[in-house]
Amino acid sequence: MKWLLILAVGAAVFFMSENTIARKIAQAIARLEGYGLEGAIPTDYHNPGDLENWPGYPVGSRGNGQITKFPDVGTGWAALVSDITNHMSLNPLQTIAEFGAEYSGGDPGYGERIAQALGVSPFSTLGSLL
Repeated sequence: MKWLLILAVGAAVFFMSENTIARKIAQAIARLEGYGLEGAIPTDYHNPGDLENWPGYPVGSRGNGQITKFPDVGTGWAALVSDITNHMSLNPLQTIAEFGAEYSGGDPGYGERIAQALGVSPFSTLGSLL
């Protein structure tokens, strides 16, 4: 993992990993997927990204029957951030609009909503966010 030094104050040194933007994208996706709402599948399945068929974890019977049930919230968040980080590394020239449409399974406005949450253009590339 690549690390960037962003701030040093006295003896305290703070580092930001390249997946910080992935965490921001993950937070936007979680909101769009309804994570945190009582009774929502992402909330009940500890799966803020509504990830499907994640290797090594069971799927639930709700929704399309392919949504992964993570054992706890931390595991679900880690899987989502990992998925986004990997996607960004492999597709740095993909726009947020394209990423959103792909991630959502075809919703043309999904990427625009992610971009709005990040305060950037939907035509920004994933690589430009790093």
